[in-house]
Amino acid sequence: MSARRFPIILTVASAIALAILLWLGTWQMQRLAWKTDILTRIEAARTAAPVSIDDILRLKTAGQQVEWRKVRLECRPDTAPDASNALIYGLVNGEVAWRVITPCPLVGRTDTLAVERGYFHALDGVVDPKAVPTLPPPRAVVGIVRLTAPTASALAVVVPAKIPGGLRANARDASLISAVAGSNGIDDLYISVESEIPAARDLTPAPTPPSITNRHLEYALTWYGLAATLVAIYAAMLWRRFKSTKAL
Repeated sequence: MSARRFPIILTVASAIALAILLWLGTWQMQRLAWKTDILTRIEAARTAAPVSIDDILRLKTAGQQVEWRKVRLECRPDTAPDASNALIYGLVNGEVAWRVITPCPLVGRTDTLAVERGYFHALDGVVDPKAVPTLPPPRAVVGIVRLTAPTASALAVVVPAKIPGGLRANARDASLISAVAGSNGIDDLYISVESEIPAARDLTPAPTPPSITNRHLEYALTWYGLAATLVAIYAAMLWRRFKSTKAL
């Protein structure tokens, strides 16, 4: 086969497509490791004994992983004057549902945490709630540590709407958590409540997702399979051109 007849453009295009397919497969394998780690930590949190909030904050200060750890904390009955309650939008079985986030001034400390206490059933199916419900403040709480996003996603309401009783939003970004916790608050994490003592009426805690899909291995094999198919098609094309050139 002569250099003139070598399919340079097709070869370059195939090489670029192959690089993209291999990159996508490798990215999905990285996502698989990330998702597997999260699922392992979530499962461990469901059965683990809770540690104190002081332990969690020490680990956080030391740069260690604290998300998905189970924690216990006690809240003072007072609330910072600049703190707010908030409603967070969600879906349960395809129906609109709202979670309540409340400030928890920590006993024995000067700072405040936001605690997500669960779904408020009086608002089930309500698309546009007009007020944040008035609830007794949390006292003794066991929950799961969650990290906040630095900023809301492009699809989220970046600036929470002010409604009577607090705020309404659909993203737990740092600005919302900061508004809930107040000026002395911790805004880079919040606590998703598993249980309260005493239990709060009309609230159903949901500390961890009921199910998280993990199909990244399947996606990776799909991309790698497409890469192998591309190589096979390209090799077959070259072989056919080689044979036809020899016949001439």
